[in-house]
Amino acid sequence: LPNLPEQRPTPPTAANRDADYITAGYEATLLLIRQAYYGGISYMDEQIGSIVRRLRSLGQLENTVIVLTSDHGNMLGELGRMGCETPYDGATHVPCMLHYEAGFEITGGLDRVADTTCLAPTLLELAGLEVPDGFGSPSAKELVTVVGADWDEAAFQEFGFRGVRTPGWKLVEPGEHPGWEPQLYDLQKDPRETANLYGKPEAAAAQQELAARLQAWKETTPAPPSV
Repeated sequence: LPNLPEQRPTPPTAANRDADYITAGYEATLLLIRQAYYGGISYMDEQIGSIVRRLRSLGQLENTVIVLTSDHGNMLGELGRMGCETPYDGATHVPCMLHYEAGFEITGGLDRVADTTCLAPTLLELAGLEVPDGFGSPSAKELVTVVGADWDEAAFQEFGFRGVRTPGWKLVEPGEHPGWEPQLYDLQKDPRETANLYGKPEAAAAQQELAARLQAWKETTPAPPSV
């Protein structure tokens, strides 16, 4: 389990619910939550296995693309936070698994940065269909079928926050989240995202580069309506 803080972390989430935080003294509760979370993952894995076995028995597995993904991850006590209303990797790193026996030559995982906007064009291309303009990312077919394929490793996020993550850095603008400040993390040296380097001279070059990428993305990606 992570070391839980004595007090609620700040700044608050936009909803600022009790369920968004967890503090010292609730380790036993967190353990139960984590057990339920991983139990849910195991259950989902079992159900996908049933689908795969059925497709194989029908002789259709090689003719089927299976995709599992999600809209967000979850903080499970890291930094004293729970749920998805933070810009940290625990909340923004989503599962994404593709299975396509007829087309994929890579076995195992890919350690590359992408976001889920590449899924729709990828599925269209795998199906042999035309990929129209207007998607947030290009098709990732080459990425998942060719070892060492070139890929622009950047993932953009929008959840009140707006941010961009590369293999080495993450820049986040607070957007509609009250009290939050801009954040910049060196993910190679600080993978737990504990040292905000925004505005620090030693991170100026990375901040400038990511800010330009985020601005270009914002100009082509309108903010969603408030819920």
